[in-house]
Amino acid sequence: MSMIRRTFQVSYELQVQFTKNVFEPTNLVLKTVLDQGGNGRPHKTIVILDEALASTQPDISRRIETYFETHSEQLQLVCPPIIIEGGERTKNSYFHVSEIHSHLDRYHIDRHSYVIGVGGGALLDVAGLAAATAHRGVRHVRIPTTTLSQADSGVGVKNGINAFGKKNFIGTFAPPFAGSFRSTSKSPRSRLLNCNLNKRRSRKLTPQAAATLSMSLAKPCATNPFASWPQETPDKSFRI
Repeated sequence: MSMIRRTFQVSYELQVQFTKNVFEPTNLVLKTVLDQGGNGRPHKTIVILDEALASTQPDISRRIETYFETHSEQLQLVCPPIIIEGGERTKNSYFHVSEIHSHLDRYHIDRHSYVIGVGGGALLDVAGLAAATAHRGVRHVRIPTTTLSQADSGVGVKNGINAFGKKNFIGTFAPPFAGSFRSTSKSPRSRLLNCNLNKRRSRKLTPQAAATLSMSLAKPCATNPFASWPQETPDKSFRI
């Protein structure tokens, strides 16, 4: 019996941009990122927006539309931002993934287009799965808006939804085209850890702090957030 066996590697580039007011018309970070896949035509883009974010910032949809109108020579927002429920409940069925798929089909979003997810980690998971499975992969940009999503799904390469009582039973590994984060004057990881670890009244890590801690351990930042930790052995009540 004859057989051919080969080993091959697939490389991906993941870029993370740090900026403030990403949808401010004078901020060119998002425009520059989307313009990297240039084909000489405006880039079709569809934005998936977290319902909670839309509720707390009622003008966010209009600001997104204004941004794309300002840069219409390079960018094309095919429809107003699609507002979808956020939180873990949105991952408990395939409904929202299918909903996004229907919009991608309706507006002829192809592999040269972009799907931008704006919201918390669950919303980014759903939008990422929809983008990864349409046309076997549509360019996806993540804009995480919560502390946990900035430390976890915003920089991760996986997505998924829950099924059969199991978390993330359906999902893929699909690196986003880019991620955009809100910069601060102080490292978000350091600020969060100082807030949650230096108060003796609270000896339990929040999920946000736990995710941030794991990211810091995996790849410490230039200014080590652990340098200022008390040199003492944590008591047994401190748990993750």
